[in-house]
Amino acid sequence: MELDVQLVARLARRPVYLRIMRLLKEPKYTRELLEYLPEWPRTHARIKELERMGLIRRWRGERKRVYQGLTEKGKKVLELMEGI
Repeated sequence: MELDVQLVARLARRPVYLRIMRLLKEPKYTRELLEYLPEWPRTHARIKELERMGLIRRWRGERKRVYQGLTEKGKKVLELMEGI
């Protein structure tokens, strides 16, 4: 899988993306995520953007909880971003 250098550079300029991706190394459901990230409407928009990029995955779990977690591509991008 080849990663887009421009994508990594764009994400590296926005610390909120790095923070979200670090939190999602281990899958979390939405309420857990709210403990760490204030301003849910903004955070939700960032999560949806990361999902569109293919870096995180969202799914329904037990009792209608919505979980978020990194994809393989997201793990590789996070590794690159932490190395910068």
